[in-house]
Amino acid sequence: MRFRGEIKRGFGRASFFLSLEYYKKAIREKVGFEPYPGTINVKVSPGVKEKVLKSSKLIKGTGKLGPIRIALGHSMGRRCAVIIPERSEHGEEIIEVIFPEEVKGIGSEIEVEVIPWEEIGSGT
Repeated sequence: MRFRGEIKRGFGRASFFLSLEYYKKAIREKVGFEPYPGTINVKVSPGVKEKVLKSSKLIKGTGKLGPIRIALGHSMGRRCAVIIPERSEHGEEIIEVIFPEEVKGIGSEIEVEVIPWEEIGSGT
């Protein structure tokens, strides 16, 4: 599944959550990389979020940390993952993309290909 969306400014809170050892470890176990502490917020067309959710796996929450759904992907020739936190202040049309490194100079849009788990044979 491939989607394109408009990059939107976030609230600046993702860096805190992605720096927490719990999420770093859980994301690394699911997609094989530790996330750079920050997300790219992407406004997607209606129906895209639901399709990504169908291709995602669950990272359970713990204590006050909520669960997130995660799907492996590629964008701009790089590995990435799409995350959809269960608790989010973003609207229904926003999904978040993470990379193992900082990404600069993207522009105003991004295209992401979500890779079905069956094709990678990993991530529980």
